[in-house]
Amino acid sequence: MPEEWFEDEEFWNTFKDYLFDLDRLDKSEEQVEDVVDLVDLEPGAKVLDQACGIGRHVVEFSKMGFDVTGIDITEKFLEEARRIVDGKNQEAELIHADMREFVREEEFDLVVNLFTSFGYFEGREDDRKVVKNVYHSLSEGGAYVVDIKGKEIMAERFQERDWHNLEGGYVLEEREMTRDWSWMENRWILVKGGEAKVYEVPHRLYSAYELRSLFEEVGFSEVEVYGSFKGDEYGLDSEKLIVVGYK
Repeated sequence: MPEEWFEDEEFWNTFKDYLFDLDRLDKSEEQVEDVVDLVDLEPGAKVLDQACGIGRHVVEFSKMGFDVTGIDITEKFLEEARRIVDGKNQEAELIHADMREFVREEEFDLVVNLFTSFGYFEGREDDRKVVKNVYHSLSEGGAYVVDIKGKEIMAERFQERDWHNLEGGYVLEEREMTRDWSWMENRWILVKGGEAKVYEVPHRLYSAYELRSLFEEVGFSEVEVYGSFKGDEYGLDSEKLIVVGYK
């Protein structure tokens, strides 16, 4: 399937509630507080949320008094984000944009890319372009925080398939590691109303070393690796790979 799957509104409309369930929504406030502490973000700082989705982190940054911009390639998500931001009486700039193209020179003090929203492009050069855009968009001393499932974690806990409930049906997730363990072929099979529909959701895998190296190639002067937003050491017991680059 072409890489533009992430622009498929049918896919996002189908899986929105699956991706942003109540458990994930409930964790948003704590995650933002932890990120702010992790990078020691100053009050009133300017924040960019890449692939902001329905704006769950945008709202929390705004509630803490930060000047927030969110970008996403999925207009339907941005429509939902605008409703959520307005409903919480918050303010945020929400823009329909591709992270491969979006740059604002030295505009932001913090850029975040959360919930495994990095690595969905066919070419690694596109990932490099995303990181370079962020580097140019950060002010001096600014930080870039990326949150993904690290390759080490995937190797330790890899499952070829598992089932999940979806309202009125089920989702079977099938996974296959390809390209010398640099790429994961994901197939999400929706079984509903006696019919099955297949969605392909591939993405690139990064180890801590590989993602750190990418940041350094682009120019980040200091890069730190963590296993949680609270700054825990990264290891096989970690749930996340958090990489923070400072300009």
